[in-house]
Amino acid sequence: MGNFKVDAFEPNLKNTLRFCESLALNGWKDEQQGNLLAGSSSSVTIWPAGVSDTPGKLQFFEDPGNPGGGRFGGTYMNRADPQELPVTTLDKFATDRNWFETRPNIAILKVDVERHEANVLVGAAKLLKARIVKNVFTELSLEDPKHREMNVAALQLLVEAGYTLAGQGGWPGPGNASPWAHDENLVKNIFAYLEKEVKEQKKSYLNLWWTM
Repeated sequence: MGNFKVDAFEPNLKNTLRFCESLALNGWKDEQQGNLLAGSSSSVTIWPAGVSDTPGKLQFFEDPGNPGGGRFGGTYMNRADPQELPVTTLDKFATDRNWFETRPNIAILKVDVERHEANVLVGAAKLLKARIVKNVFTELSLEDPKHREMNVAALQLLVEAGYTLAGQGGWPGPGNASPWAHDENLVKNIFAYLEKEVKEQKKSYLNLWWTM
């Protein structure tokens, strides 16, 4: 794919080990675990933290049946003892690396963090408004109605930052063109569609592709 770098965030050490194994199996020899206070010349750097709307620590609940299904702020029937794991924000990450001054070409921001996507986007408000991220792939979930307000704020942020919804879809990804007009009712129409899907028990989330 050419000369590029990937910054990946993983708060759970168990998944970091799996991540490293996957990179090795696929021929990525220069992966490393990053230090949040230092830079890296690696093509793939795994940062040992989650991402949210404020830096600090959050309770992380593991999914006993799916190692990749753990989440912040969720609970599972068979596990009531969460871990306290570190989180940062993408705005802080970008500020620490002088991205707002150097303005790197960031091709893709992919956010798939088990129903914590809105928090990640809200914590990246400055980065998104800086218009240096060209494409944003993110899930939108209405699994928990209590998170609706944060989800609305996250999507409205993308619209106000100048992004256009290029695609939408289910679990395979946003492979379908957006059926909604890019106007002042866009966010409202997305949620109306998803609420109808939830009510009819078809699906509780969408994969969305936003492009600059």
